[in-house]
Amino acid sequence: MANKDAPAVIAITDGVTTITRALAPSAPGQEQSKVGLVANKDLPLKVEIVGGVVTMTIGVSALCAAVAAGDTFPPEGSFTDEYAFARAVVAELAREDEDGTTPAHRLLEVAAVEAVEQGAEGVRFPGDV
Repeated sequence: MANKDAPAVIAITDGVTTITRALAPSAPGQEQSKVGLVANKDLPLKVEIVGGVVTMTIGVSALCAAVAAGDTFPPEGSFTDEYAFARAVVAELAREDEDGTTPAHRLLEVAAVEAVEQGAEGVRFPGDV
């Protein structure tokens, strides 16, 4: 049985939005999707392990807000189509370089190196005791 408080997992692929788990009944900040499931475009960034899978979820509007709040987004900039922008960000995260790596791979590598430098458990290197 699905957790009624679980966030919707929304994947944007080639312009198609897929909702793999419905949210609890509609609440402020949520909208009803065309297929009758609830999508939460304001869902804050959440990174967790669910069923043995590392997941990163963020609502489309929350993504735009995070980008706009960043140091590189011009103050006079605005989003004319949040979903189009989110699809472009997802495409960029999945864009493969010549060696097959993607920005998403590099993001995970940077986080893994930082975790090890901060003393992460569950990893051993030659010379470790």
